[in-house]
Amino acid sequence: MYPTIDDLFTLLNTDGEAWYAAEPITHRQHALQCAWLAECAGESSHIIIACLFHDIGLLINPIEEGDDEHGPSDHDLIGVVALRRIFSEQVLAPIRLHSTARRHLAGVDGNYLNQRSPSLRREVSHMGGPLISSQSMVFRCMPGADDALLLCHYDDLARVDGASAPDIDYFKPLAHRLAARAQRVRTEIPA
Repeated sequence: MYPTIDDLFTLLNTDGEAWYAAEPITHRQHALQCAWLAECAGESSHIIIACLFHDIGLLINPIEEGDDEHGPSDHDLIGVVALRRIFSEQVLAPIRLHSTARRHLAGVDGNYLNQRSPSLRREVSHMGGPLISSQSMVFRCMPGADDALLLCHYDDLARVDGASAPDIDYFKPLAHRLAARAQRVRTEIPA
């Protein structure tokens, strides 16, 4: 069974109270900070909602006792599977590619990981480490790569204890609008 938008918001409100890896914030705080930073920067609605739900796969398939602190390395794909019946590819692509975007940044910028938290450095290592040049070239050619890099930027910044962000309900109308738009497009496409 696939979740509804309301299921996703409930998941962020309940299971989202778990700590986010070894960062000083919860999953919900991270999601809200990420989406709020994107909105404050004037990003498009699909980037804002991608920021809100980019790590939902970590809540759908939570870390079990004894697991690595970062959870499944394919959490982005787990999230996309859950979201694909709700949102368009504009929302899904940056979520699907955000882990690869981080590995790309680590590969092209020698200081990228040095400027990140120990938890984030371990996360990149867990995902396979920095991309090599040819892998980065392939990534940059993928549809949605630029949006994934934007998401990754806000993801990196959204790890601050006590940072302000609106309540989760603030983002519900936008999520519902994007879902309705995606549904209209799906019904307009002939089978």
